[in-house]
Order: sequence, then C-alpha cells, then structure tokens
Amino acid sequence: MSGDTGPVSFLVSIDDLTTEQQLAIQKETMDRNALLPFTNPTSDFLTPLLKKWSSIGFPDYYTIFSVTVTPPQTCSDGITRDFVGYLAFLIGNDLITQITKFDSLLKGITAGYGITGSNLNIIVSKTK
Repeated sequence: MSGDTGPVSFLVSIDDLTTEQQLAIQKETMDRNALLPFTNPTSDFLTPLLKKWSSIGFPDYYTIFSVTVTPPQTCSDGITRDFVGYLAFLIGNDLITQITKFDSLLKGITAGYGITGSNLNIIVSKTK
C-alpha cells in the first residue's frame, strides 16, 4: 500500500498481537507451574524439604522453597503488573490469603513468605 509520501508502515499487526498473546500465556503457564508447590502443595514435595529443616535443628525463618518469576511487560489480560501483583494474578489470591491457606496445612509449623527481587521465598519456623 502506498501513500503520497511512500509506502505505509503498519504499527501493529494481528499476527504480532496473536504471537505476543500466545507467548504471554505460555510464560504465565510456566510461572503458575513453578508456583504449584505453594498453591497446591503435596506431602511428597513438602516432606523432604521439612525433613532437611528438621535435620539442621529447626532454625527460625528457614526458607524451604524459593521460586523466581519475572512479570512480563504486559500480562495476557493486557494489564501491566509489578512482582507482587503478578504473583496475585498467577495465584488467584493475594499473598496473605495464599500463605494463610498454606500455613493451615502445617501443624506445629508457622509459614510465612519473603520477597527478594524477583524471588518468592516460603519460610517456616516452629510454632512457639
């Protein structure tokens, strides 16, 4: 297509948008899967981690699980999010709600979380 000043350049194409959408969905799926030990923990996953914690004397604020996720420039729903917002988007809850659910699965153990850069750390201590 030509105009008075030469060929018209397109700013965006449907193919570009489709590709970007597919890439965003793939990234979000991978990140959700990386968070499964936190969002859908299993005994098979947690027990070895907690046994390791036990073997070193149950130190307070021990990181049993850490995951790194980096928010995409724009999420698949078209919204730009910071790290905490992206985690909530992936999890479907805010972090406080999710850590409360996680904590409820543990007896005699208090769970918490910490954030360092793009890392979500799940931390445990013996309940006092």
